[in-house]
Order: sequence, then C-alpha cells, then structure tokens
Amino acid sequence: MLTRFLLLLITVFSFQSSATPLRIAVASNFKLPLNKIVSQYQKSTNNKVTVSSASSGILYQQIKAGAPFDVFLSADENRPIMLVDEGIALKQSMYVYAQGQLVFYSPNQKIKLTQLNKTKNKLVIANPLHAPYGVAAKNVLNDILKTPFKGTFITSSNIASAFQIVHSGNAPAGLVSMSHIVSTQVNQKDYVLLNNAKAYIPQAAVILTRTKKISQSKQFIAYLKSKEAKNIIKQYGYQVMQ
Repeated sequence: MLTRFLLLLITVFSFQSSATPLRIAVASNFKLPLNKIVSQYQKSTNNKVTVSSASSGILYQQIKAGAPFDVFLSADENRPIMLVDEGIALKQSMYVYAQGQLVFYSPNQKIKLTQLNKTKNKLVIANPLHAPYGVAAKNVLNDILKTPFKGTFITSSNIASAFQIVHSGNAPAGLVSMSHIVSTQVNQKDYVLLNNAKAYIPQAAVILTRTKKISQSKQFIAYLKSKEAKNIIKQYGYQVMQ
C-alpha cells in the first residue's frame, strides 16, 4: 500500500513538474521580439513558456533574491557574468543572443543632436542604475558632446518606458533602442543613428542554476540560436551573431 502511495506521489510530482511552464526573465527592450520567438517556439515544441519583463537591473536583483526563473535574457553581458561568478547561473549556457543599438529620437525634430548642448534641453534616458541602455546613453553622450550634458536628464525605469515618454510627446527627445524605433515604424527623419561604438550593446542570455527544467532551458537557448529565431531578432532592429 505504501509503495503504491509513493508511486502515486512521484507520478503527480512528475506531472506537475512537466506542466509547469518554462519561466523566462527578459530585459524590457527585448520583450517584443521575445514574445514572437516564444510564440514560434511553443508551436514547434508544444512546450509552455511564461515571460516576465523589467529592466535588467531589477531582474538581476529579483534573481538574486530567489525569483523562480529558469532563463534570463539580459540587456547586457555584465549581469549574466555576475550571476555566473556568484554561482547563480551556468557558465557554459551564456550566449550573446543580440546586439542592441541606441539612437537619438526627437519626434518632428524638436531638438537636433547637433544642437543638444546649445541650450538646457530635456533628454530622456533609461535609468543607469538599473538599465544597461541608460549606462550606454551616458557614455555615448560623453563621447559625442565632448563636454558634460548641460540639460536635464529625465530618467525612466527602463528603455521601453523611455521610448514611450518621447513617443507620446511628453519629452522632446531621448536616447532609445533601435528595436522600438523599428517596431513602431518611426519616421526616419525623426531619429539619428549614433556612429559610436558605445551605442552598440551586446545582450546575453544565461540559464539559472536553480532551474528544475534544465533540458527545456537548453532546448530554448538552442532555439534562440536557430536561423528562425535570428531572423525574428533582426526584424526588430538587432544584430545577431553569425
């Protein structure tokens, strides 16, 4: 009787484990392409996936605090490396899945990049404390302007909300992700590509050591490397590893 009961418990636990979706934490700038990738992945594999999105810094802190994610797609390489060093992520799983790009966005050319430091303009960036795109924004500005920015920074929690603030007209200009420019089909005259190495941001994925879905996690990372997934990533304005 006891043996039958134990077998029943094992069967129930196995069913619950397999029924639990793969949990992916993704930086806000990559949420749109990931949603499309996940949709295709689920059709191909019948594996269920849930996606949680926030700035990379917020997700990093949640992961350190024990959040039950299986895979983390950061907007930089630094946080996945830190998780590996802290024993929270698998070193061999780390993969640069995309390279993002910052652009200067000013709807209707309210402010031109060349005039940015001529008056005390307002400029939206993602919060450098939490968002890799915010760190990159400050570094790029230092290179382009040659002198400290004279205006006022409006910091937003992540790069997605930074784009929305500018796109809605609540700020005249911002440094935003090319992916949001592409997905929203922004008029080409309203943004400027930044010809600066610091405007390009490698983004890495990693599997977390706490996962109980190591096989599914590896399968998803393998799909992320597939031609199908790479084509989706490129459609959203990212560069990919060949």
